[in-house]
Amino acid sequence: MFFNMPAPSPSPDPSPTPDENAPVLQNPIADVTVNENATPTTIDLSNVFTHEGTGTLVFSATSSNTNKVTVSVDGTNLLLTYAPNSYGNADVTVTANVTGTVFSTNDTFSVAVNQPNPAPGPAPTPEYYYVLDSA
Repeated sequence: MFFNMPAPSPSPDPSPTPDENAPVLQNPIADVTVNENATPTTIDLSNVFTHEGTGTLVFSATSSNTNKVTVSVDGTNLLLTYAPNSYGNADVTVTANVTGTVFSTNDTFSVAVNQPNPAPGPAPTPEYYYVLDSA
């Protein structure tokens, strides 16, 4: 017989804590189009994702074509830097992670670096000249 056994402890509450919720993509980043040799573009990430809970959002980013567009994140600022004398396309993926969890959410947008139209050159020089005889 089993006497004086402790009562079983209750099961843990299975409902998630606020930190266990993934960030929500609230305002997707619009595609970016610039001309070749453009100055870097800064995008504020503070309103792109939302999160309910006590965890802090931490951002990271990658570029699909680092020969055309490189990315870096400083706090809530995403910096797009364009390769000099180069044009083409890249997809940039921004990830928002909740600290202390494995939960994250991504936003991917396109970056197009356009080749500018060449500057007009001098008018072509005619190959033949006609001399009119005034006689």
